[in-house]
Formats: sequence, structure tokens, C-alpha cells
Amino acid sequence: MSEEDGRSYYTHVKSNDSFNDSEDIKSLMAHEKKNAETEEVTKLNEQLETVTRVREQLQDIVKDQSITIQRLESKILSLKEDLEKSREQNREALEDQEHEMIKLKRQVEEGRKAEEDLRNQYLEKEEQHQVEVNILKGKLEEKDKILRFQDSTKVLDDILNSQRSPAIKTGLGFHEYVEGESSS
Repeated sequence: MSEEDGRSYYTHVKSNDSFNDSEDIKSLMAHEKKNAETEEVTKLNEQLETVTRVREQLQDIVKDQSITIQRLESKILSLKEDLEKSREQNREALEDQEHEMIKLKRQVEEGRKAEEDLRNQYLEKEEQHQVEVNILKGKLEEKDKILRFQDSTKVLDDILNSQRSPAIKTGLGFHEYVEGESSS
């Protein structure tokens, strides 16, 4: 029964002026109790509908958040795997670089040793060459002396061969040859 029906019933009972009748009072009280219960049931139904709507909304939100959490967990796992792979690659690259550095240090050390050996060989060869140069200079000076001596001998021989008798004075400002005369 609606609220309007309850009022009309109340109005009907009041208009009959048989208010003193206990049956009518009981009936009126029962009717009002029924109206109050109906209103309370209506309010409870409205609250139940509101709670049900809020619950459905919360379930949708929880479902969306659950999907988001699953996606994020999946993304986190993927990123952890990528991070682990990256760390492993970095470790491998670092080990490779360390091996390469050790190899290059060895090569540099070998290069230094080779350079030092070559420098020592060069210095030894230079000393040997200097000794050879000094020996060759000595031989050259000797040969030079011999040549000069030979040249001197040749020049002396030429002078002696081209020499004229001291008695021939021609060509020295004398015109005739006088025997026994001296130039002094």
C-alpha cells in the first residue's frame, strides 16, 4: 500500500467518528505500522540498490586495477629479464675489454722490449760501423800517403827527366852558351 492509501484510510477512519472503537484503532495502528514497514523496506531497497551499484563500480575498478597490476607485473618481469641480460652482456663486454687490455699491455711490453733490443743492436752496429769507419779512415790516410808519395816520386822523376844540364843557360835569360862561364 502506498503512502497516499495510508492517508486516505486514516482520513476515512477519522471521518467516521467511530474513533473510540478499538478495532478501528487496531486497524489504524496496523495500517500505520504496515506503512512504516513499507517505507523502511523501500528505503532499504534503495540503499541496497545504491550499495549494489557502488559494489559493481568497485568490482569494475578492482578488475581494471587487477588488469593494470598484471600488465605492470609482466612489464616488471620483462624489464628484470632485460636488465639481467644487459648486466650479463656488460659483464661479458667488461671481461672482453679486460682481456683486450691485458693483450694490449703484453703487446706494448713486447714492443718496448723489441724497441730496446733494436736500439741495442743499432748501438752495437753503430759502434761496429764507427770502428770500421775509423779503420777505413786509417787505411784511406795510409793510401793517401802512399799516393802522395807515389805522386811525389813521379813528380820528382818528371823533374829529373825533364832536367837540363846546368851548363845550358838558354831560356833563362842567356843567349849563348859559354863554356866555363858561371852565372855568378
